[in-house]
Amino acid sequence: MDKPPAPFHLTGIRAGEDWELAIRDALAASKYVILLFSTKSVAKLGYVQTEFRQALVKLSRIPAGEVSVIPVRLDDCQVPRNRLDGISFDQLQWVDCFGGDYEALLDRLALDIGIDEMRLRHSVVPRRVSEFLDCMIPGSSIKLQGHIDLSKGDGIVRVHSCIKDVHDGEQIVFQGLSDIEIRAIPKEASVVVSPRYAAVLELENSERITIEGVNFGHTEGFGYCQGSVICLKGCREVVFKDCVLHGSGTYAFELFNCDNVLIEDCKMHACTYGVILASGSRGVRIKGCEVFENTGFSCVHATGSSVEISDCSFYQNEFRDSGRAYPYFNAVDSEIAVKRSSIAKRREEPLGDADGLTFEQCEIVDRFYR
Repeated sequence: MDKPPAPFHLTGIRAGEDWELAIRDALAASKYVILLFSTKSVAKLGYVQTEFRQALVKLSRIPAGEVSVIPVRLDDCQVPRNRLDGISFDQLQWVDCFGGDYEALLDRLALDIGIDEMRLRHSVVPRRVSEFLDCMIPGSSIKLQGHIDLSKGDGIVRVHSCIKDVHDGEQIVFQGLSDIEIRAIPKEASVVVSPRYAAVLELENSERITIEGVNFGHTEGFGYCQGSVICLKGCREVVFKDCVLHGSGTYAFELFNCDNVLIEDCKMHACTYGVILASGSRGVRIKGCEVFENTGFSCVHATGSSVEISDCSFYQNEFRDSGRAYPYFNAVDSEIAVKRSSIAKRREEPLGDADGLTFEQCEIVDRFYR
């Protein structure tokens, strides 16, 4: 496209490039040509008719039986009868995708190239908050640089995000995302919010999300607030790797009705209610993490969940309120397995004694510092 919409605006035909040659080269290099016919397009005069003929040229050069041109009708239109070397579009079996329903086309492509290959990734480096919000769409590979303050967005609601009010401002909630990668280049890249009652990043009903090397936190640093750092609701197959989650959030992670969440090699500190809150979530794994300088009610609180903690280090945490010491691990109708981890705690602070809590090859010492 010569002027594609955001977030693809950075990858369109470049300024000064021969657009006719660029389109011809793209058609020649493509594995499939999908022609979208509508009542308006088949009657339109101009370059679109040239593109139709170029597709016929491509079709005339491939062996019989190898389908690479797929006609699609967007409404009840007449498929063009343009003919080249005895070949025309109307002799091909077309796919009807009326009213924006593309399931039949996706099923047709899945037969040839498979579902995994259809998950195309769009790689982009957002330079502003608005571009980051534009890029939060299925299939994006986001290379994050610098400092993204989500509180300074443009206030525009996107297809996969909404804005909700919190006590001291607004919060962005991302919904229905899939196959997204967010990687910090360099690792110092950060995502923050200003309202203390807003979660820094909230994802709902999303799957296959990988976030690596990003710092998350509230802009005011240490202190009391009501918003978590990361909040996941109804999500599955989510990975946070080599991230830093810091002060303050009520929890570093809040997980509600999630499946298969991996938190690996992350640092979590300065949270005020605890570190992990899991409710109705299965397959939560916390691996190789450093957990320090947190306060609150429990380090890990699980209700109706399964959590595995391995190769982690816990120190300088203080889970108490009004002189009362709370258990490090609180399992309510849950399973929490702690393996090969070191825990430095105060003598009076209990580890927890729930039936679903187990320890394996752990080093537990009664001291505040590691």
